[in-house]
Amino acid sequence: MYKNLKILIIDVGHGGTDPGAVGNGIVEKVANLNTALALKAAAEAMGIKVFINRTADVTMSLEVRVKFANDIARQYPGAKILFVSIHHNAGGGDRAEAIHSIYRGEGQRAANLIANELHSHLGQQKKVYEKRGSDNKDYYYVIRNTSMDAVIVEVAFLDNINDVQICDSVEEQQRNGQVIACAIGKFFGVISSCNDNGEVIKPNPTHTPSPSNELYRVRKLWGDAASQKGAYSIKENAIAECKKHSGYNVYDSNGNCVYSNGGSQTSQPESKPVPPQTRKLDVFYKVFTAEDGWLPEVKNLTDYAGVFGHAIRGLMIRLSSGNVDYKVSTLSSNGYYPTVRNHEDYAGDLKNNVDKVQILNNKLKYRVRLINGRWLPWVIGNSDFAGLEGYSIDAIEIDSI
Repeated sequence: MYKNLKILIIDVGHGGTDPGAVGNGIVEKVANLNTALALKAAAEAMGIKVFINRTADVTMSLEVRVKFANDIARQYPGAKILFVSIHHNAGGGDRAEAIHSIYRGEGQRAANLIANELHSHLGQQKKVYEKRGSDNKDYYYVIRNTSMDAVIVEVAFLDNINDVQICDSVEEQQRNGQVIACAIGKFFGVISSCNDNGEVIKPNPTHTPSPSNELYRVRKLWGDAASQKGAYSIKENAIAECKKHSGYNVYDSNGNCVYSNGGSQTSQPESKPVPPQTRKLDVFYKVFTAEDGWLPEVKNLTDYAGVFGHAIRGLMIRLSSGNVDYKVSTLSSNGYYPTVRNHEDYAGDLKNNVDKVQILNNKLKYRVRLINGRWLPWVIGNSDFAGLEGYSIDAIEIDSI
């Protein structure tokens, strides 16, 4: 049970082929993402565990958004979880809106806190409400079908020349994310105000963290993947996590130490799981997640492939010489997908979470990590499969034997 854990799930509205509202030169999907990323960074700085369903301009169906949230809820039974969907509106209004379930509860409290912060810090008029559909259930899909308290936030009306003035720059969109984070912090009881004056400090745009293709890992040693506390696309977030753990370092994807909190080793180790002079075979592998796309390729056990908390949806493997055949199954498949060889294709469908992996090469050993944080035992070749049917995996390690 995770009764002391506080989780924020951020749903970034629209994206990809769905631009959302457009007004006064602002495209909603872009404003939503800028606001959500700032919200994520600020909430994590308060010690809240954050999951976000997109960090790039990608298309996501409502079904995928709901499944993303409900999967997390199943993985953390007993945790206090809030789902917040970030949007901007159109239609000529002049206010911020926060929509909660018809069943009210904690979602209503969160909606009121968010609306109040947007009003007090930005001067926004506010409206907090619920909406019923013709079937007398919640009208909005993500509120109706998520298993936790959920709120939809409409920060401002983009087609109102007055209202848009609070969100017509990246810096203002980021500030708005911090304002919402202030409300989230109060909801979870981790802060009483945003600062001593009850005001949100507008971020300096030259120092606002932004995600990248780099992943910064918090570990005791570069080669000690089991000690990892987290992997972050924003270096500042990795450093903040590292500061909580004495003896840990922050490493970039190349194994270079970029921050140390007293770790005993601050550079990539020279030793390998198998000494270079005796290794006969190198294995290279990479994975796909909905949040990150294809992640950087990993060689042998220099790292694991994946991001903790982000379910794997695709896998590619190749060898330094010879062929490797492999296959996966997903939560929604009846059995394995067709076997794949090398990089001729990928294993999986990129839409559903992988739960089992089998590598049909007895020169390789491999193991996977369940998204709840548990590494499963090593498997050799096709003697068994790695995984647990019905449970998503978020990391894999492969090496030759």
